[in-house]
Amino acid sequence: MQQESVEQAEVNSKTTEEERQRSKTVIGYLKHELTVVLDICKRKEQKLVAMTQTCEIREEEWTELSVKKLSAMEGQCKRKERELRAMVELFQERKD
Repeated sequence: MQQESVEQAEVNSKTTEEERQRSKTVIGYLKHELTVVLDICKRKEQKLVAMTQTCEIREEEWTELSVKKLSAMEGQCKRKERELRAMVELFQERKD
């Protein structure tokens, strides 16, 4: 009976050790997978940051172009306004 208890204790100890080894293996695998996934996430984050910077640069370029275009249009409007005022003055002079 005592012999059976000793044998059972050895079996239990061996089983526990095997379970520990399996757990270590699984933990090692999961750590590796986590490292791989984190690396992928970091690369995607860097790509998104680069894309965001590109978009910001393009937005600035569009803003600059819009300002230039609006300034040019403002100049054209002022010229047209002067021309129209001159025409109105001529018309009023002829009318008088």
